[in-house]
Amino acid sequence: GDDSSTADAQINAPEKNDSTQQSKPLLILHVGPPKTATTTIQDACTKYDTLLQSDQYHYLGKVNWEYADKFKGDEVFRAFFYACYNPSPEIYNAEKCEEERVKFKLILQQHLDAGHNVIASDESMSVFEILNSKSGWKMFHETFDGFHIRVVIAYRRYHEWLLSMYRHLYIAAPYHLYMREYPDNGGAVVPTFAEFAQKVLSSRWEKNKANNDDEEQDLVLDGVEARPTIGLGDEHATLHTYKLFREVFGLEDVVILNHHDVNKRNILLQFMCDALPSAHKTCAALKKARNLHSYRSLSHTVAYELITQRAYELYPELADVKRRKLFLHVKEVGYAAMHTQYMKCGKGLSREERRRKCNMNGIDFPLVCDMDGDVETLLLNRTKKYEEEVKQLPGLLHRDGMSTLELEESFASAVQSKTFCSVDVDEALRGFWGNALLRRQQRKWQSQLV
Repeated sequence: GDDSSTADAQINAPEKNDSTQQSKPLLILHVGPPKTATTTIQDACTKYDTLLQSDQYHYLGKVNWEYADKFKGDEVFRAFFYACYNPSPEIYNAEKCEEERVKFKLILQQHLDAGHNVIASDESMSVFEILNSKSGWKMFHETFDGFHIRVVIAYRRYHEWLLSMYRHLYIAAPYHLYMREYPDNGGAVVPTFAEFAQKVLSSRWEKNKANNDDEEQDLVLDGVEARPTIGLGDEHATLHTYKLFREVFGLEDVVILNHHDVNKRNILLQFMCDALPSAHKTCAALKKARNLHSYRSLSHTVAYELITQRAYELYPELADVKRRKLFLHVKEVGYAAMHTQYMKCGKGLSREERRRKCNMNGIDFPLVCDMDGDVETLLLNRTKKYEEEVKQLPGLLHRDGMSTLELEESFASAVQSKTFCSVDVDEALRGFWGNALLRRQQRKWQSQLV
């Protein structure tokens, strides 16, 4: 239900044997890792900022652009963190770092003097390697001096997390430069999820069984020049992050949000009601709210990328169309397909009935389920291994009820619902998608001739 367990309530209180800790305001440091609903938590902190302030919590960022107009506070954390902890040495500027740190420290000191608790959130804190350095952590510690630091991490089962990370890696985000060009011009090759999973599970940090030696093998994703991403190797992203903040930095107050609470207490309620002591008004408001998750499905986006990649290979007529431009054509065809499907589903229904019955965001892509049994078994076993490791960590919320049987049933459900399948690009392009793309390109040629 919505009531916290006794164990969770104990986590909410600072250590009782340290009176100086009890008197310090709390700094809630929400550090991810990526693909564990960090955006949902950040958006809620932005939207509920006024209520949080009435509970004596002040959110300092990160603020995502979709909700920036709703935020009335000071978003100062991200500017400091990215100026001082950018992983690219060529971008780092010591003067800029000190300038942003001074601004941030001034705001922090005002909150400290007023006795306010503060919240800072950015999933990059679990990724940026510079945090591992003594100088990096020394600066962090000095900046937050005066607060009792509580680190909040989230746990998501590996098979779910890996699929989400796959979809993230192959979107044309501004920093994913490898998605701008086609593979024959240095861009990334987008694999199916099964191909991606096979490479991840059999390559990086795995022993070189063929050569019988102890050399670690690098994970090479064709054309992807991203820095190493935690969680793609031999350690769960949550466990990696926990070790960094608990063992390397020595922070004892670590809370782990659990995506798999059997009582369905969602990740946002866990953050506001369990991880934040005495945030009663915000917690009560969220219990009454609907549509709490900031859900941005990327499954269609990766399908569009796969279709774009294959269309370029198949049709000489599209050879001069840039990758991002062709992707936009594919995406527009997808929107048209969604609308057609929605109207066909709702034929003869009133607008309200159609809205209830039909999925406006659904596309019936032809699918290829190309994950073989060995890879499926590897993925399940890796998920089970990681879950047993995470369940041993102090601070994991709502661990009661998590079982191997429940995990296996969840995995089997994902297989049955074809969650691990990808769009069958050849089948798609033989029909509606190929015809629509070529018609679009033909119209463009005709307009140029005129």
